[in-house]
Amino acid sequence: MFRAVFHGTIIRNEPAYRPRPVTMPGYHRFSNGNYDAFVALSALEAIADKARQAAPNEMIGYLVGRPFRDAKGPYAVVTEAIFAESARCGPVTVETSLDDERRLLSTLLADHPLAERLGWFHSHPFFMPTYSPTDLENQRFWSEPYQLGLLACLDRAGGVSIFAFRGPEAETIRPAYTPSCSSTSTCVPTFQPMRGMEHRKTTAKTAPPTEQTTRRRLLPALLTLAVAVIWPIVYLIGVWMIVQAMREGRDSPARTVIVAKDGPASSGE
Repeated sequence: MFRAVFHGTIIRNEPAYRPRPVTMPGYHRFSNGNYDAFVALSALEAIADKARQAAPNEMIGYLVGRPFRDAKGPYAVVTEAIFAESARCGPVTVETSLDDERRLLSTLLADHPLAERLGWFHSHPFFMPTYSPTDLENQRFWSEPYQLGLLACLDRAGGVSIFAFRGPEAETIRPAYTPSCSSTSTCVPTFQPMRGMEHRKTTAKTAPPTEQTTRRRLLPALLTLAVAVIWPIVYLIGVWMIVQAMREGRDSPARTVIVAKDGPASSGE
């Protein structure tokens, strides 16, 4: 049973006041009308590349930047994506480690001293653009109204679409971002989820068989057929010969006894 240890009031710093821009060069804008999240294109491209490289497994990481507020309310500017390199990743699950948390804090202090954690991101190695029940539980930990989560989904062609969700209720904010395959990354085939679980499967493409390949495949088939037909015949012939030999062996001693009995009788006469 969980027991609360902390007693008191949590003091939260209000985001700095700054009128929000309509657009920001080099940033993609996710919005629901009152809330906006400006995410750096470099961070989105890095997330897409990492999702392709991690497939068929998931990947996970953190979003860092600055929250702001204006007359419409809070909004966020995400400048960087930090990957959880020590996370335990699988096709349908991903879990960060304590080392990832420590690395995040040290990276924030060393490289982003004016930034803070604004959310998290992870991938689905198939096209499922909605949060799973586990994802929704994780999203509830990001309780500030300006915090967000990003979900990178791979489609059958290897393309990536990134969807955004705001706050602990995982409110969808649009539009989704669809990066292109960059020159430094290679689009990989993806799996299609099975019913009831997050799973994907691919079928390798093979070249059409040539005449030489067909002959090579036909020869073992003919040999197998020949053995299957000839071997039972040879086996039956062998059994028949053994039976005949056993019959001849039983008949020979009987004739010898008859001759032996007839011999003395003939000589006595």
